[in-house]
Amino acid sequence: MKRTWNGGNAVNGIMIVSLLAGVLFLCLAARGLWKAKAWFGARRLTAEIVGIEHQEAWKGEEVIANEDSCTEVTLQFFCDGRMVRKKKKYQGLLETPQSCGKRMPVFYVPDTDRWILRKDVRANWIWQLLAAFFFLCMAFCFVEAGGGTAAELTADGVIGPSYAGRALRISAGCLSLLAGFQCGRKIVPACFSPIFFLLWWKFQESRGALEAVEAKFAGMVCRTEPEHEEHDYPVFLYCSQGEWRKWYSNNIMIKGDYQLGEYDTIYREKRTGDFYQRPTGLDIFTAAIFGFVFLVCLVFAVSLLGFGGNLIYTGITGVWE
Repeated sequence: MKRTWNGGNAVNGIMIVSLLAGVLFLCLAARGLWKAKAWFGARRLTAEIVGIEHQEAWKGEEVIANEDSCTEVTLQFFCDGRMVRKKKKYQGLLETPQSCGKRMPVFYVPDTDRWILRKDVRANWIWQLLAAFFFLCMAFCFVEAGGGTAAELTADGVIGPSYAGRALRISAGCLSLLAGFQCGRKIVPACFSPIFFLLWWKFQESRGALEAVEAKFAGMVCRTEPEHEEHDYPVFLYCSQGEWRKWYSNNIMIKGDYQLGEYDTIYREKRTGDFYQRPTGLDIFTAAIFGFVFLVCLVFAVSLLGFGGNLIYTGITGVWE
């Protein structure tokens, strides 16, 4: 069945929006490329965490304000036989490195002694450049053909296999592929994370890769979320090689779950030294909910990829119904 399109005003509107979007993405890509350019030619090295220092901001007898606290990590790596030590400061105590010995990829410029974590040099400018290219190509089609483009798209009220129609489909298909790829790359793994943790825990427990450690509840970290909600996370003290150390859990707790000084069992992965808490009924319930969300997002990502591929195919061949 053929679809109708009323009037050339909509086409002109698409041309203007495409042009503005293309210029915007081009500016963002240029800005990102300029930042990344500073690290072109830098040495790719692997640093090891050799020291961690927490600076806690207490706001009560057992509550630490996460936003007012910080973590300073000391990294060590070698370049041309020379040992280099650098410090990196993280805001907060949660979701920061918590054990020495971990390795982190870095960029390093020996001549200027500049360095940065590789994950902090983002390649978003590549996707922004692609988006700019697609939008500008679509706008160019309309500008090149002028009023004829509107005629091609609206002749007899039909979007047919014309020059402009093909360009429109190919551009829309590329954007759909890009959206599907990003959805599959970021959103789908995030939704699968709670399920993966339960599977990982069962596997590690069955093979004896987890070591039970008695730890004492030493307080909680209060973090304010973007929605201005406050969540509390337990802090545990454990003894390692005759020295008391702290572990900041990333598991949300409910006030009253622990009493100050109360002992609980946490688990250390033998290979990495990372600590975990045993999954609770809430974790299983969360995984079940995210399992449904994961399936929805997976189908959505695959649909975007299929839809984009179909648009590109029909745009290239000029055959569609």
